[in-house]
Amino acid sequence: MLFCALFALNVAYFARALVLESNDLDASIAKGEVQEQSKSMLMLKEASTQFGQLMFIDLWLLFLPIPRSSFLKDLTGLDQQAMIRYHKFLGLWCFWVLALHGGMFYIYWGVSHEFWVEWKDWGTLDSINNLAGTLSFLCMCGLVLTARESFRRKSYEWFYRFHLVCFLGFMVLACMHYSGSWRYFTPGLLLWGVDLLQRASTSSANVAIHSVHLDEEKDVTTLVLQHARPGCPLGDIHLLVPAISRWAWHPFTIAASTPAQPSAPGTLTLHVKNEGTWTKRLADLLLARPDAAIRATLPQQVFPPHEPWTGDEAVAVVVGGIGVTAVMLSLRRMVERRAAGALATRRVAVLWAARHASEFLTLDAAVAAAATSGDPWLTLELFQTQPSPVQECKLEAGLESGSRVSSLGKGLSKAGDGDDDSTEGSGALQQRTPPAPPKSGAWPLARPRAPRPLAPAHMGPLYLAALHILTFFGGFVGLMLGWSWLPEAQTALATKQVTKPFVTTISWRAGSLGITGFCVVGLGLPYILLVAPMMLWRSWASRPGRRSDTPRMQDLELTVLGPRRSLSHDMGSPHEAATPFQPCLLEGGKLVVPNGKASQLSVDILPGRPPILAALSALGAAHESVSVLVSGPDGMFRSVFQAVAELNRGRPKSGSGYFSLHKQAGVL
Repeated sequence: MLFCALFALNVAYFARALVLESNDLDASIAKGEVQEQSKSMLMLKEASTQFGQLMFIDLWLLFLPIPRSSFLKDLTGLDQQAMIRYHKFLGLWCFWVLALHGGMFYIYWGVSHEFWVEWKDWGTLDSINNLAGTLSFLCMCGLVLTARESFRRKSYEWFYRFHLVCFLGFMVLACMHYSGSWRYFTPGLLLWGVDLLQRASTSSANVAIHSVHLDEEKDVTTLVLQHARPGCPLGDIHLLVPAISRWAWHPFTIAASTPAQPSAPGTLTLHVKNEGTWTKRLADLLLARPDAAIRATLPQQVFPPHEPWTGDEAVAVVVGGIGVTAVMLSLRRMVERRAAGALATRRVAVLWAARHASEFLTLDAAVAAAATSGDPWLTLELFQTQPSPVQECKLEAGLESGSRVSSLGKGLSKAGDGDDDSTEGSGALQQRTPPAPPKSGAWPLARPRAPRPLAPAHMGPLYLAALHILTFFGGFVGLMLGWSWLPEAQTALATKQVTKPFVTTISWRAGSLGITGFCVVGLGLPYILLVAPMMLWRSWASRPGRRSDTPRMQDLELTVLGPRRSLSHDMGSPHEAATPFQPCLLEGGKLVVPNGKASQLSVDILPGRPPILAALSALGAAHESVSVLVSGPDGMFRSVFQAVAELNRGRPKSGSGYFSLHKQAGVL
């Protein structure tokens, strides 16, 4: 539907301009006016121009989903993954339209025998800077090539850098190419500017870490952060770790959350799969420094959870690896509603395949307890796809194992990968001097940034409305400042005070200065009037001793899920605080669910891949309607898609239930 609507809009805009140009040429020829070129050549030039003018439509639509916090999400009901897919589709569309724009002009110049003169012209022959247009398209090529999934997944940080640099080059050079290009970029840039300002106001301080959990193989890192929102944030959260990269924000799915109370902050649970350089460096950093500086930003609004399973008799959940984070919240809500007697779904079957058994440690404790309670309404089947045997792991709580480490003055000096049980070595601890507390009389911004619970994205609807108004007004003022000298030059040209070549040569400068002033003033004005005062107020309000009812930070804990390790240093008594994340354990080929009793329950880990078709067929034979939730790599989704299509196709003959497929995670 989106493709058809976009295609129809482009064709209507394009065809109308060509028809008007053709009619004008016919009328001119009928009057006997002599044309410099044939009608076919002039129509080729007009078609080339109109392919560039189509950016007035396409770039408007391309940049609208870029902001992570935007009212457009509320209006459309789309999540961030859907917005990203939309942006990728529009990006490829714009690429091919611009390729037609440039390619047809190259053909026109070639037929006119003036290719090299026009191609290398830097805005001296006409108000259009041709060479800047070519360079802008090359930046567009860089955007498309580095946004390919193969490059993005393997080198996310380089993708992030290339995307920003190539976008800036594409935008500025496009405005130098045609000074009126600012009309194409400004709608999306205004919304993106509001999003940048919101992030600047919430990411100025380090977020408080509640606890860190790492498995012995460092395959999955579980990070529990503190937040100060009364509701439970859902969706994606973006993290910035200055020790790894000072400007690369990484998105992660919130697996679980608890609301903030008047006397205590809430928590956000994230499961980070160690794939790629950035995530592996994060695991190493947290293992060495559990109190490492981390900054984060939350979505603008708390969205209600998407529950496509509420009207069906049975639910099949098929997940792959860390993709379980996308469905964990739904499973948790099913368990809670079952306990409250409000769940209409009679049967839930979970098939979870993972390459490494350590990924099963991210299972929610409430879901694990329900799956091992003996009630057949929820079944959990675990499959390890890697051919190597499951490594026996064990969690030893307390000081004897050294698995819990208080962050107040102590920390891990070295992280080892072996299973050595000696008293010296990789598990040893050393004293670490805590940072000196800031002086109470110091200026708030001059003191080190103390971690505090993550604040909401803004301070209310009025604040958000003022932020939009100031950003839009600042962008308008900056654009007018950058463009001010071109109207003056055109006025001087009309009064014959300057020559036309003078106005032509400054046209590309006006375009570049206009878009630069738009960005600088559009961001600077609301930052000075709104964002900076709020940052100062938050820094002042969170200073030590400011308020007696300020929620006290929990003592940070590091939990290493692995074999027993003996320690050579006496730890003292750490602060044992209840954590919202209660990890399961691995023993041999089983996932053990801690229940506080001597006889613990467990789930067998089976080798191979899950029998998706057989499991769905069994559910369809017993129930009339089955929701299928899929969260995993593309190969798994295709397998589930084919199984659902086959079962629905044979439904009239076999009398089985109808399956409705719901993709929970798009890109992993």
